Amino acid sequence: VNVRQNVLRKNDGLAAELRHGRPVLVLQNLGRRWWPIWHYAVVVGIDAAENTVVLRSGAQRRSLQSLRAFTASWDRADRWAMVTLVPGTLPADPDRMRYLTAVAALEDRGEATLAARAYAAWLEGHGEDRAARFGLARAAQAQGDLAQAADAYARLLAEAPKDPVVLNNLALIRADQGCRSEALALLDSIDERALSGDVLRVIAETRRDIEAREGTEDACAASTHP
Repeated sequence: VNVRQNVLRKNDGLAAELRHGRPVLVLQNLGRRWWPIWHYAVVVGIDAAENTVVLRSGAQRRSLQSLRAFTASWDRADRWAMVTLVPGTLPADPDRMRYLTAVAALEDRGEATLAARAYAAWLEGHGEDRAARFGLARAAQAQGDLAQAADAYARLLAEAPKDPVVLNNLALIRADQGCRSEALALLDSIDERALSGDVLRVIAETRRDIEAREGTEDACAASTHP
């Protein structure tokens, strides 16, 4: 009984995704660690009473494996698994780093709208998170939602007023909003003494961009800088 309970507990995360109606793609090693036989399958159910796992496996639409045998084969594949989520939906038992890394990949592909939904879902489900807040700000900025981006950056600055990357990004937004003088003041407030060359180059590029613009200060919105 203890062995069976341990196996069930070991698959709690898998069972949680299934309870949310999400099949899980898994990698199994049907051989040995020293002679692996790799096999992908989709877990569609766990029957704890019967001690079995229901799989879509190869050409078989319904393949039954004992829970213990399945767990052993999954362990030999280092428990690799994947769940496909609609952006804005959180995994049942999310790993923060993996989730935020996956969302950042959406940004890299230019999917700013989807990334914004995913960051917002994380913030709603897990409270304040600086990395997610920064990602949400960048996604809003990429979509052209300057007000939302400025608000997100301002909240980050309230916690860390000297953050050079946030100050740089907010300066670009304020310039886009017609606040050229304020944008340059934000850049001037950055302490560049301890910054890396890459960050300094980005700030210098931002300054050149803003200085090349013709200011329209009368169109400047209310400052979001603390």
